[in-house]
Amino acid sequence: MEEADQEILLQQLDKLGKRLRLSSIEDTLVDENFVEGLSKLKNFCPHFHLSLQSGSDGVLKRMNRHYKAEDFARSVELIRKYFSLPAITTDVIVGFPNETEQEFDETLNFVQKVKFSALHIFQFSMRDGTAAQKLYKDLPSEVKQKRSEILESVNKKLKTEFIQNCKTEEVLIEEKVDKFYVGHSKNYVKCFIESEKDIAGEVVKVEIVEPFEDGAKAILI
Repeated sequence: MEEADQEILLQQLDKLGKRLRLSSIEDTLVDENFVEGLSKLKNFCPHFHLSLQSGSDGVLKRMNRHYKAEDFARSVELIRKYFSLPAITTDVIVGFPNETEQEFDETLNFVQKVKFSALHIFQFSMRDGTAAQKLYKDLPSEVKQKRSEILESVNKKLKTEFIQNCKTEEVLIEEKVDKFYVGHSKNYVKCFIESEKDIAGEVVKVEIVEPFEDGAKAILI
């Protein structure tokens, strides 16, 4: 689909008056016109999932990814130019064949520098017949597990920092779990709200109180 057609489609969807959320976005799609256009949509939810895979240029090259880590960082800067507190999530693969300690540290430093709101962490799994299997030797499982745990500890810290920066949000209530009504803010914070009134299916204004489970506790305003 051409960029002009994408813009027209998004504008038409925005007129429906429903929340508009995009799923995974290719880094190459993120340019000034695209992001500026999204910022003008009334119902767009500022959650951008961009698949990084690695913060090491050496690993990205072996993965046959046609971008560098700094290209990715510039895309994030562009998004933050137009949105004040967007959720920026990403996928990271640890333990790609031949990944050195230095390359893993580059990924570790990069995700902290970019300050993602959350990471989806995967340990590399060798598949038969792939180029990686033919060219490289797989890393020991204990190395991949250790790196995954280190990155997960960083992920928890990044999630907490992002939630602490969120103050007042509009939340679409999706379900009730035990005593909590649960839903997501536009910037994809999962909120847990106690209410005597039935608010299922409603969009409510809340104040974020503190991190809780895989999201945050919030109170109705």
